[in-house]
Amino acid sequence: MIPGLKFFPYNTIGYLCGEFLKEKDNLFFFSDKIQRDQPIKSFFMRKFIFSLAAFFATILSMQQVKAQISAVAETTAEIVSTLQITKETDLNFGSMFSPRNGGGTVTVNTDNQRTASSVQLATATGQSVTAAQFKVSGEPNAVFTITFPYSCNVVNIDNPDAKMLVDNFTSNVTSPATLDANGEKIIKIGATLHVYDYQAVGTYKNTADLRLTVVYN
Repeated sequence: MIPGLKFFPYNTIGYLCGEFLKEKDNLFFFSDKIQRDQPIKSFFMRKFIFSLAAFFATILSMQQVKAQISAVAETTAEIVSTLQITKETDLNFGSMFSPRNGGGTVTVNTDNQRTASSVQLATATGQSVTAAQFKVSGEPNAVFTITFPYSCNVVNIDNPDAKMLVDNFTSNVTSPATLDANGEKIIKIGATLHVYDYQAVGTYKNTADLRLTVVYN
C-alpha cells in the first residue's frame, strides 16, 4: 500500500462513479437548457429594452408638449367693389345775351337754379338749366374723396377763338363723402360762367375738362 493513498471499497467506488455520471448528465442538461433558453431570453430582453425606450420617449414627448404654449390669430382679407362713377346730367348755363357795357357772370347752383350779374338771361324753348350730376357707387358706407377742376374754358363750336371761363365750382356734398347703405351717392356740381363784353354769338362747349374724380379714403 502506498502511504497516504486511501482506498475505498469496490461498492463505494461504484457509487461515486454513478453519482458522477448523474451529475454529468445534469450538467449537460443544464448547459443545453441555457443554450435553448438563450434566444427566448434575448427576445424578451430586446422587447423589454424597446418598451423601456418607448416609455422614456413618451415621457419626453409629454414634457415637450407641456412646455409648448401657443395662440392662434385669424387671418382675413376682403376684396371690395371698386368705385364707379356715371355722368347723369351735363352742366348747362342756358341762354343769355351778349353784354354791351362790360362783362358779367352767370351762376348755376347745385339746385339747378340760375342767377346772373350784369348779364341779361334768355329763355330758349326746350332748354333746361342744370347742374352737372354724377352717380357714384361702390362699397356701402365707404368713405371717398372728391376732386373736380379749379376752372376750365368753354369754346364756341363755330369760332374756336371765342371762349368763356368757367370757375368757382361747387358741390352738394363735402369731401370726403360717404356712400349710403346701398353703396350710392349723387353728386351735383354747379359753377360760374364769365361772359365777356360783346361775346361772340354761338354755342359754347367743353366736353373734356369738367372731370369729377373719386377715390376711396
